[in-house]
Amino acid sequence: MTASTFLTAILQDSRFDIIRNAKSFKELPELVASTLWRLFALMGGGLSLVFVDPAFSRFAEAATGFLTTWSFSALAALVWVVTKIYALPPHKS
Repeated sequence: MTASTFLTAILQDSRFDIIRNAKSFKELPELVASTLWRLFALMGGGLSLVFVDPAFSRFAEAATGFLTTWSFSALAALVWVVTKIYALPPHKS
């Protein structure tokens, strides 16, 4: 929900013309989608721990640790990008 609100704000506000006109603008929705998919994978991995046989618990914990690091790295990148975008000065016409 927050991601779609952010993207809608970028598409409508004249302050963000510089971003919409940038060649890398198409990468922003891809970054949001990637972050959401990684968080979804983390959620699925976390939920699957309930069903893991105790003999494989070390492997499952390592996989969950990887998913956690992978997800939070994408989330950190998304937060960093959003913070930098909102820090842009107002557009002067």
